[in-house]
Amino acid sequence: MDKGIGGLTLTDSAGVLVPVSPLRRAKTRLAAVFEPSERAGLVLAMMQDVIEAIEGAELLDDVLILSDDPRVESIAEDRGLRYITEHPSGDLNTSLRLGTEEYLSLRKNAPLLILPVDVPLVRSETLDSLVGEALTDGRPSVVACPSENRGTNALLRKPPNVISPSFGPLSFERHREASERKGVRFVTHRSPELALDIDCLEDIQRHLMSDRSNHSIRFLRSTGLGKR
Repeated sequence: MDKGIGGLTLTDSAGVLVPVSPLRRAKTRLAAVFEPSERAGLVLAMMQDVIEAIEGAELLDDVLILSDDPRVESIAEDRGLRYITEHPSGDLNTSLRLGTEEYLSLRKNAPLLILPVDVPLVRSETLDSLVGEALTDGRPSVVACPSENRGTNALLRKPPNVISPSFGPLSFERHREASERKGVRFVTHRSPELALDIDCLEDIQRHLMSDRSNHSIRFLRSTGLGKR
């Protein structure tokens, strides 16, 4: 497909794999602040924010939702998105490899973005800018967005199996080193929207300082967090 962005005419697009933690074990670091039902509600609200950003992006299609939760599956089906059940082990990176294999069966060489739902401030134009880093260069590429604690909050691989995903603490350096070992072009894509992921109370407080009014912010305000 032909899609124009930033003065360029591109003839490709990327797929996106969105891992969503099963709601029964979502955001356990917030257990002292939120009841299980509230933590589940937060994850679903963030999922809506991220999906809407994806759907508004010009350079993303073929959305795959990776989880093991019936409510997440129902939302994916309602929006016409492909749903993949995570690996029985529940291990994130093993499940991401499973999702990558599923994507490769659909589009063998098209880029694949891994985008967690923990970044609900991300905008469509930010995603297009990230994807454009890979689409405008013909070489195999890895584009990674570092989190504030040197994790990885978005990972684009072209082709999708050029390196294996290695999410977790300090994963940004692991992704960079894996790319260098293979001689693959590595791009650091910095974005304030993607640097902040929602994992603890401090993250939520900073999230609520945004001038945005998206699903997750409205949900958090509805909980009366400031009165607790």
